[in-house]
Amino acid sequence: MAKITARFSTPGGKPYRGRVVFSPLADVVLGARGDRVNILVGDFEAPLDSTGYFSIDLPPGQYTARFKIDNADSGQVGKIRDVLITVKSDSTLADLIAPPAAPPAGALRVNERDLANGVIV
Repeated sequence: MAKITARFSTPGGKPYRGRVVFSPLADVVLGARGDRVNILVGDFEAPLDSTGYFSIDLPPGQYTARFKIDNADSGQVGKIRDVLITVKSDSTLADLIAPPAAPPAGALRVNERDLANGVIV
């Protein structure tokens, strides 16, 4: 199982409410023992808590993530498209949707102070 986490909030930091539904693209086989096979059928739901956070354990595999969330204050529905994700290990939902890009070969990492003072190579 892999732990997937996320927090949903407005740009001002107000939490969203609702849930994220993970639909596996194939039946999830958890294992076999003798002539017995454990297969999970159906969706996995991750309800958001009062801070907009969720944590869910998912078996490795591919899922369609569907977002059923809204702003707790205004009731405005969050318009987020369904996305296809591949779960392999513990991760944030954000990293599964848009994995961080590796820096190009030979790239330099700089911080704000370097930029303010000029970078010397």
